[in-house]
Amino acid sequence: MAISASNLATTGSNTDATSYTTASISPGTNKLLLAWVYSISASAPNTPTASGNDLTWVQVDSQIDSSNLRRITLFRAMGNPSSGTVTFDFSGQTQTGCAWSIVQYSGVDITGENGSGAIVQSAKNASAGTATSLTVTLGTFSYSKNATVGGFGIPLNTAATPVVGSGFTATGQRNQATPNLSIGSEFLAGNDTSVDMTSGASSIQWVGIAAELKIAKSEMFTDNFNDNSLSSEWSSYNTVAETGGQLVVTLTGATPSYNGIYTPNKHDLTGSYCYVEIVDLGDQTAWTSLEVEMQLLANGDSNNRIFFNINNNTIYAYKTVAGATTSLASTAWSTSKRWLRIREDSGTTYWEYGGDGKTWTTLHSASNPVTVTDMEINIDAGIWAVQSGTETVTFDNFNVSHNGNFFGFMK
Repeated sequence: MAISASNLATTGSNTDATSYTTASISPGTNKLLLAWVYSISASAPNTPTASGNDLTWVQVDSQIDSSNLRRITLFRAMGNPSSGTVTFDFSGQTQTGCAWSIVQYSGVDITGENGSGAIVQSAKNASAGTATSLTVTLGTFSYSKNATVGGFGIPLNTAATPVVGSGFTATGQRNQATPNLSIGSEFLAGNDTSVDMTSGASSIQWVGIAAELKIAKSEMFTDNFNDNSLSSEWSSYNTVAETGGQLVVTLTGATPSYNGIYTPNKHDLTGSYCYVEIVDLGDQTAWTSLEVEMQLLANGDSNNRIFFNINNNTIYAYKTVAGATTSLASTAWSTSKRWLRIREDSGTTYWEYGGDGKTWTTLHSASNPVTVTDMEINIDAGIWAVQSGTETVTFDNFNVSHNGNFFGFMK
């Protein structure tokens, strides 16, 4: 599904004020929100802050124009929002006018914090003096299906200006007088490193900020194990049950075996990651052969895999290449390391751990040991020697954070 855009609020005010509040908007859950804010002041405008909708609004960039009297600032936000207003605050400095364009984007990467995963790059520009157009230049795009966005401000009150660049669609347009102030935002569901708008014959000072938006993987794969029934995404082997909102692996000491779940459908780890929470490791002091694992098998082949193994209360990062298994790094187990994540970025694999499913520490990193485009995911526990009695190992929150938000994904 391609990235799409919809305008939530593009308007403004020509009233002198130190802060401005929008009309109520109703953003969607896990949609990227971008807000371009353009204002004028008697002296260099302060960089505003943004707040509202029970979201954290993070500044992406800010640009002042050549007159040193007007500024455009871009904010991002994402999460589980409420309906309500957004306030742009200039820290006590009076602005003589302000305009804004708030746009919502669907189909973007929803990883990271507050929309950080949805923005690959941003850039800004200002005309050296007056001009009839402005171009903001982005770097080479990381993926052909990523999208392009831009927002521009000009001191002009002419209907339908600024005019969008070739191939772009207008997502917001506001013109106002006393003082003259216009803002425009635009969108292209594709790549364009030259993000531009024009003002026709009028030559004025320009400012603009543009960004590349990252498309989501075509399929979000998460499981909080809350429905007490194993998802159709998984197949299981030996004794495994989804119960009490968790995945429970039961092992019988008299019968050494490995029990777990795996994905019959393969998943793409490129530029992505997967993780799981280990709620109960089992008694690894008494059961010395007990192993707990999260494995990613290249094309389902156990001879080519990257994985975590926990044994004797120690977390190990491993790789197996052409049947040869190598221990890469280790750290002592603790509940503050109960989340395990394997991540790929730009040809590098990272083995990471954390305590909350949001903040991660790298145990080891290396150039991708195996091909990561078709991975089978395994979550399992087992013993290789006879033990006494029975033991359980409990997993939870596959690609789901401690507060229920989706952060990880694989295609």
